[in-house]
Amino acid sequence: MEGSKQHDFGGRGSSRVVIVVILAIVVVAAVIFIFRSSAENDELTFAAIFPLTGNVSYHKALAEAMQLAVEEVNESGGIQGRRIRLVIADNASKPANAVKEFHRLLKEEHPDVMFCSLSSVSAVLAPLAEENRIPLIALVTSSPNSVKGRKWVYKFYNNPGSGIPILLDVLHEQGVHVLGIINQDDAFGVSYANSLVKIFEKDGGKTVRLQYPTGHIDALPDLSPLMDTDAICIAAFAGALPALYKAVRKAGYKNQLLASISGALPTAWRNKDAEGVFVPAPFYYNERFAPGRSFMEKFQNRYHSEPDHNAATAYDIIYIMKGLLRTGPLDRPGIRQSLENGFSFTGAVGEMNIPPGQHVFDFPLSKTQVNNGNLEFKRWRE
Repeated sequence: MEGSKQHDFGGRGSSRVVIVVILAIVVVAAVIFIFRSSAENDELTFAAIFPLTGNVSYHKALAEAMQLAVEEVNESGGIQGRRIRLVIADNASKPANAVKEFHRLLKEEHPDVMFCSLSSVSAVLAPLAEENRIPLIALVTSSPNSVKGRKWVYKFYNNPGSGIPILLDVLHEQGVHVLGIINQDDAFGVSYANSLVKIFEKDGGKTVRLQYPTGHIDALPDLSPLMDTDAICIAAFAGALPALYKAVRKAGYKNQLLASISGALPTAWRNKDAEGVFVPAPFYYNERFAPGRSFMEKFQNRYHSEPDHNAATAYDIIYIMKGLLRTGPLDRPGIRQSLENGFSFTGAVGEMNIPPGQHVFDFPLSKTQVNNGNLEFKRWRE
């Protein structure tokens, strides 16, 4: 019809427009993909599952110490030029929550290595790390079961019996023949007491042992069977030790007291009833040990609180990773292989020499005694 206008909605012009739009979409998608890939290649993702809330919320110091170390490493060039991206999740002090966070982090954050704390948490995460073939490093984990028979799981903490040689040295020096032992009834307390009994009795000594329900000092048995012993060693968590020291003193006990490695935490020895107690402790608490002082000062300046040796391990592990990963592949199998190589390292918690293939990264302990509210270091090292 003359004078009419025609609109070609399906003709060649519209086809060209559609093609241009499709090409534009493809180009934008490619740019986004390249950008994301580049960003991922520029980063290493470290994911940590810690109890930031709940009854073990004091482990928040581990997250803070790890963050401090990550910032320092990134400021100095990262690892092989790649920055560390640290993702921290809260398990609310519950192993079941740690499992949920593990799966979430794997799906959403795609970490290259994972960290956790506590024996109860590492026990449930270790099988998952093996199944998903991702390196898992457990901090503040005394139980060796989490790493036993594992290929992808490591722990940066001493085993339960660590420090017993130091205590035996004290007992030998003081001529102790009959040793009293108080232990909590969990895996840590029982294994520590069993090891101490076995070694002490093998050398001809005698032991008298009392056990109480973990977390229930009010259910502590009658202490009278221990009153005639030459010394008493207590294997319990740091939070319980002040009350246990007080109970023993109140019962009228006058002889030597000793404690497991948990007695090295300030919450255990900064009270009057801890005076004179012998404790195996990391060199971190030695005022003359510069790496420990340096970390403590930086942490206090940043967070306005005093870190313990558990926090020091969280700080040190980042620098250990930096050293181990200075060469080699940075994918999960490559990181695992680097962890298998062993290392020598001096950090805030002390000097370490870990042989190849060892999955327990333990730190040296020294003989110390509580003196006027401080740990006094003796001339002995395990």
